[in-house]
Amino acid sequence: LEKLSSVPFSHAPASMYLSQVVALITIEVHARDVIDKLSKANCTSANDFEWVSQLRFYWDKDLNDCVVKQVKSH
Repeated sequence: LEKLSSVPFSHAPASMYLSQVVALITIEVHARDVIDKLSKANCTSANDFEWVSQLRFYWDKDLNDCVVKQVKSH
């Protein structure tokens, strides 16, 4: 996060670059907060509620089955 906050903004169009940096920082801050929450809850198992609450469940029409993901990705 410190490196991102010190990146010079003059190397790319400001609006495009700024939105990318803001999105990246938001994702990283959220990830940091989730790890902190898991650590404080002494989460040590994939069966702990704190871990399971981070999972997302999606119905995959092609597979006709439920897919479980840690983060939303394509």
